[in-house]
Amino acid sequence: MPGALGTSASLALRLGQTVFSVASLLFMCLDIEFYSYTSFR
Repeated sequence: MPGALGTSASLALRLGQTVFSVASLLFMCLDIEFYSYTSFR
């Protein structure tokens, strides 16, 4: 099964998840206009 625990696809999915989560945290921390977005108030 693709993405099953212990497979290379699982590792790739977890690495992708980590990269996107770090990118979203950086976006939230570094964006000046971030606090003006209504969905994050």
